[in-house]
Amino acid sequence: MNIEVTYFGRLAEITHKHSERIEGDFETAQDFIQTLWELYPEMKHITLNIAQNNKIVQKEQSLVNMNIDVFPPFSGG
Repeated sequence: MNIEVTYFGRLAEITHKHSERIEGDFETAQDFIQTLWELYPEMKHITLNIAQNNKIVQKEQSLVNMNIDVFPPFSGG
């Protein structure tokens, strides 16, 4: 699976890029997060949110979209 990843906030600073393509065999969002941790060990210390189709997915959910957004926790007001 070839996924187009977009990073937001601090994650863009860690990766030094706003987007990239990542190739892998990802059945679930957790599989994808594990790959991110291998590529960017500093991310292990941050809670990662994964979204596909503009909706946050749970770690056990399947990835069905080739465009994934990754962002740290945020708060609004």
